[in-house]
Amino acid sequence: MTKNPDKGYVALLGWSLNAVEAAASFDRRYVVVAPDWAEDYCREHDIPYVPWNFERLNDRSMEIAQTLADMGVDVAIPLFEETVEWAGAINSVLLDNPRLLGQAMLMRDKSLMKRRAQLGGIRVGIFEEAHDRDDVMRFLKRVNQTLLKLDGDPNDPIHFKAFDKAGCHSR
Repeated sequence: MTKNPDKGYVALLGWSLNAVEAAASFDRRYVVVAPDWAEDYCREHDIPYVPWNFERLNDRSMEIAQTLADMGVDVAIPLFEETVEWAGAINSVLLDNPRLLGQAMLMRDKSLMKRRAQLGGIRVGIFEEAHDRDDVMRFLKRVNQTLLKLDGDPNDPIHFKAFDKAGCHSR
């Protein structure tokens, strides 16, 4: 299938076969930017591919943005939370908009994101930044006092979320 050169050229950051298949079904050019282990599969299935190690931040980090810009890529799309910062940095170069990196960082920092939502008038649940178990215990004690909970009352469900990583844990 020939891709329409008049439509945007996207870079998929990370590896997801479903995302690759979806991109392939659209009438637009795409390239997969993924770790080295995806190269054989991409070559075998004629998937456009650029190798990149997202786990390693180094002085060559600007190289991926320049490589994609030289290819004519219009925008980078993160497939996983771990690639959100990369997409922000790459898109700030591709779209010549330095603010995009800061906006991407906002999407990774849960507390900052919730504070901005509150300032914008959006209701968010009770939250607290905690750096260790003692911080969590102090927070829960304050919440229980506010809710007039007594020892032995059933606990309400809570979520633990990392500051700047994927996933959460519920208790």
